[in-house]
Formats: sequence, C-alpha cells, structure tokens
Amino acid sequence: MERQKTPNKKEWVEVGYTEKRVDPTDGYIQGTTYPYPTGENPIGANCLYDCDAETLLADKQSNFGNVLNRGLGHAPVGASKRGVNGLYDMGANVWEWAKLPSDNGHQATMGGSWWYGQRQMKANYGATKPEGMAVVYVGFRCISD
Repeated sequence: MERQKTPNKKEWVEVGYTEKRVDPTDGYIQGTTYPYPTGENPIGANCLYDCDAETLLADKQSNFGNVLNRGLGHAPVGASKRGVNGLYDMGANVWEWAKLPSDNGHQATMGGSWWYGQRQMKANYGATKPEGMAVVYVGFRCISD
C-alpha cells in the first residue's frame, strides 16, 4: 500500500469547504465555497457550545457520558451532519493536519474540534500546532479508494 501525503492547507480547504460534486445533495451548490464544512452555518458539527452538538449527539452523551468538562469529546464517525462534498466530520470533531508551505516546525490544523467553538471551523482561522504534538482534540483522516 502506498503511503499518501498529508494534504496542504489549500487542498484541505478545497475539499472541506468547496462543493465539487456534479449533482450535490443536502442543499449544497456545485462550485460554492462555504464558510463552514457544514455549509452556511456550523449547526450539525461536533463543536463546543455553539454548533448544537448537544442535541445532535444526544445518544452519544447518554452512552458515553460527558468525556471532559469541555464539550462532548470525540463523536463516532459519521454521527455529525453530512457536509460539503458529502463528507462527515470535516467541521469540528478533531482538528486535522495540513501542510504549510514553510517548514517552521508548525503545521496547520483544519476544521476545528469538539474542544473549540464555531469560529475555529472557518477555513481562514489560521490555527497551527507544533509538529509532533499529541492532544485529544487533534487527529487525522484515513481515506481509501
């Protein structure tokens, strides 16, 4: 199996925020770049306080309890609203790594996480973390063809 590269920030934004499908569903419009991976608003993502995650993930809260005093913790894959390009969990749940053009020891983290609110989900938020950092609210996405 060939190891895939980490997407750069521009690639991540294109996939996570710009609808590319020829016949999109859920009210998305082909060629539109949305402010959030969930579309025009953050509702339906697993983020802290202002995305309605408590309602969306009510079954998770009763099954797993409040993971920390800061949000619900990681949601099961696909539990959140399906977003741009038909993808799940691109908005919040966990930050995802993306390469920056410069090699200054930091990399971009995209999409926000359950630890933060809706502002951090925006494409232009500009979050970075030190390479090699390991925390409960940063992860990665596995993709297979």
